Amino acid sequence: LAHLSVNKELTDAQLEQLSDVDLLIIDVGSTEDSNEMAAKVVSQIEPRVVIPMGYGADKKPTTFLKEMGASDTEAQNKLNIKKKDLPQEETKIIILNAVK
Repeated sequence: LAHLSVNKELTDAQLEQLSDVDLLIIDVGSTEDSNEMAAKVVSQIEPRVVIPMGYGADKKPTTFLKEMGASDTEAQNKLNIKKKDLPQEETKIIILNAVK
């Protein structure tokens, strides 16, 4: 599990430290540039699950989903996940509803 907020691509040393990340919570921000950078970092790390955050409580991370080449995913209120249930082939993006 890793929780990141980034404004540039990761170095080789940083990638080595994050090589075993299965679940990544990443701040995608609210600008096109921040969404693009978050997508690049996700591609560098290649986690099994990504949970975007920081895009606004009443919004969806549409730009980030587009950058990731993902279709619009359904938001959910909570997440229960077990290692055995993690996707094996591709990165799954999970959108969590904000608590109000």
